[in-house]
Amino acid sequence: EKKQEAVLRCKHCGAAISQMQHVFSVGGSEGTTGAYVNEHGIVHQTMTLRKVDNHSVVCIGSPETKDSWFPGYSWTIAYCSICSDHLGWKFRRVGKGDDDDPARPRTFWGFSSITTDKHVAPRRVSFQTRTALAMLLQYD
Repeated sequence: EKKQEAVLRCKHCGAAISQMQHVFSVGGSEGTTGAYVNEHGIVHQTMTLRKVDNHSVVCIGSPETKDSWFPGYSWTIAYCSICSDHLGWKFRRVGKGDDDDPARPRTFWGFSSITTDKHVAPRRVSFQTRTALAMLLQYD
């Protein structure tokens, strides 16, 4: 019997975000998961991924390079498109780079609010939450 690939899900609503096969180590980091501290002193245990389900993730805001945890990359905040919970960040390489280097991809994701727990119960999202997210997207 073929073993099924572990699905990475939103911790809040259980939406499928990615698969374990997309986890990787960014060049210069110490592994696939790291503890990173933002400018407010909040520690984020973050897993890096090459690919996500684009229907489950939405990025809001302009790319920023200030305080990037990965030198040479900008970041944009990423939310679950199902429940609007903060998942993590999309990182984009700034400037030129070696497109053949798998450890330094053009884009990747860093998520701190995901789980492999298949028992996370999907939750319905209120109309107000979806409306607020839609309004935010209009300004992006």
